[in-house]
Amino acid sequence: MNKIIIPAIILLIVQIGLAINLQLNTTRYAAFTPDAPFVSTAIKEVDQLTVVGKDGQKVRLTKEAEKWLLPDYYNAAANSEQVQTALDNIAKAKQGLAVATTESALARFHVADDDFERHVILHSQGNKVGDFYLGSSAGLRKSHARVADSQEVISVGLSTFDFENTPESWMDKTIVQVNKDSVQRIAFKDFTLIKHEDKWLLEQDKKQSPTLEEEVKTLLNSLHTMSVDGIIAPEEAAKISEQTPVQEFAVTYAQKPKQTYSLFKPEEGEDYILRVSDQEHLFKVPGWQIEDLISIGPEKYLEAPAPQSEDSATEEVAPEQKEDTMAEELSQEQQADIPVPAPLPEEPADTEPTE
Repeated sequence: MNKIIIPAIILLIVQIGLAINLQLNTTRYAAFTPDAPFVSTAIKEVDQLTVVGKDGQKVRLTKEAEKWLLPDYYNAAANSEQVQTALDNIAKAKQGLAVATTESALARFHVADDDFERHVILHSQGNKVGDFYLGSSAGLRKSHARVADSQEVISVGLSTFDFENTPESWMDKTIVQVNKDSVQRIAFKDFTLIKHEDKWLLEQDKKQSPTLEEEVKTLLNSLHTMSVDGIIAPEEAAKISEQTPVQEFAVTYAQKPKQTYSLFKPEEGEDYILRVSDQEHLFKVPGWQIEDLISIGPEKYLEAPAPQSEDSATEEVAPEQKEDTMAEELSQEQQADIPVPAPLPEEPADTEPTE
């Protein structure tokens, strides 16, 4: 009898264990619906975004008064539109279907706690409201992903390229751009470009001349699209500010204070350093963007003089010389009108009387 009871009890225990395991898995996968949000939180309430790279470098962005800043990068302004786009993409992302659930799969798809491409953390009012990993590519602008404290590896419509882990990738690179539509004057050292109604004039030595409008538009477009690559550390910026700029110009707007742009050239590298009078920081600017500004001159914006004809190419005679020439010509004409008297007959030569 005992020989039958003991195996029966063991079989019953195994069946109960299998039933419990099946129930747990069914419950777990029943809750995992493909159309459910990837991150279940109110994205509009997020006020801090942290991105950690696989190399351990991280960038932190915080929201203050509707603006996004980089508190660990000189408190520089971030590109708020870029941050909002990243958050909107998170809100739109769906769970999709599970690709894998095993422990080994986490490392294979690079979504493990210690093996990942990006680790993204969201906070709201000091509380963590989102935490997930992005791993290997799953297609065009898609990545394998895993929510923290979960085993499911899924494919989501998020790209690691939209979640860089350097502050330069998130900073506002347009902060030094000139508003070309409201500029009234651009003053260089030797000349000034002045907007008069819908035309541009060039002023030099208190004299104004019409300009080549297309050349001025090219300059305005260059200033309007100028972007920065990074911020110079305060210690280095202080030394650079003591140097003489290689180019300097002032921009005046209709409804805005004047801005002075100063460009410095470091001894090494091809980049330039830009200082703008109303900005706290000095910025690194790629050399290819501003090479034309360094050697700019008034002749670039002036119309070429019309070629002179051969008759007009003679030298102009001074007024005094003109008067002398006219008097001489008049004297010659008067002399020509006076009749020339006929020559007198020759007197006979004196002869000695003969004796």
